Amino acid sequence: AKTLGILYNRTGRLDEAEASHQQALAAAKRVGDHELAGTILNNLAIVAKDKGDADTANALLGRAILEYRQSGREILPGHVHSLQANLAMAQGRLAEADGYLQQALAAFQATGDLRNQAMMLNNTGYLRRLQGRLGEAETFHLQSLAIRGEIGDAVGVARVKNMLAVVYSA
Repeated sequence: AKTLGILYNRTGRLDEAEASHQQALAAAKRVGDHELAGTILNNLAIVAKDKGDADTANALLGRAILEYRQSGREILPGHVHSLQANLAMAQGRLAEADGYLQQALAAFQATGDLRNQAMMLNNTGYLRRLQGRLGEAETFHLQSLAIRGEIGDAVGVARVKNMLAVVYSA
């Protein structure tokens, strides 16, 4: 149900994504898997964000953090910080978003997750552009581009080049 929820979310079927994640959450709760419950709550928060409901997304994210803590985690997964950053950016809290992006990047670096490191670098470039710091934006996008190329992520390369085009046109 969790994987199906992710698939539904990625294809824009948000109500179905939410329903699938709720089923997965119920199963995780039944077996007492706090780590899995945290992941599913994070996914539900992403669905809420994609629906434009920041309040629900923040509440779900808070529940996810509690579940991760109950699982014994001292360091939160990078995906939590990434979502915190996205929510903060959407609400215009750019300095706060920057802090979350740096936490996400550090978490992904600690686990060796190059794909998500590249994504956080690209997101940081986007944030710098929003802040009017175009030189720094370019630097972060180029760092992301290098990693995306290294891991053979053609879609990611295209996304970063698109972001660079916006920086260069500005």
